[in-house]
Amino acid sequence: MNWIYYSIGGLLLLLLGSWCARGVEWTRELFEALFYVAAIGAALASVVQYRQNSSSERTRRLFELYQKFYTDGRMQQVRLKLDWDETGFISEFLNHPQDDRHKEKLAELDDYLNFFHFLSYLVELGQVSKADVRAMFAYFLDDLGREPIPSYLSKYGYRKLYNLLEELGYLKNGSTPNAPH
Repeated sequence: MNWIYYSIGGLLLLLLGSWCARGVEWTRELFEALFYVAAIGAALASVVQYRQNSSSERTRRLFELYQKFYTDGRMQQVRLKLDWDETGFISEFLNHPQDDRHKEKLAELDDYLNFFHFLSYLVELGQVSKADVRAMFAYFLDDLGREPIPSYLSKYGYRKLYNLLEELGYLKNGSTPNAPH
């Protein structure tokens, strides 16, 4: 931020020197130039402040999402199932959708998927970057990229999440090179 002040100061000294050589008309021109320099400085300061606020807001939002993800007990249950590859109930449901034996597990899965679907929406809006999502949730996105999850996503309306997994490379053979598993 100091570079702005130094630049403005240097510009003012140059302008002042050239106007002093001109005579009486220089004061009006000096005040006009000062006004323009101040307006440009205020605009630059506004842009810098906006970027700082946007970055802080994104960080806060990511922290809240991260916290919710790790403190919600239902999410933990689904994370464990996916982590231990206990996804047979999803395959059974895809093959026999009228069978409601796994209704509770599927409800938990839907809550879990809705979290990531919302995250996909935030990426689409530009509120969260793909790099941030990958950095914070790579391991779990890798789990979501393995069958039968992608089939479930495409069949039951999780298009944004499916697209995000595809864009980040998690649907290629069920893994991505950046996610440990």
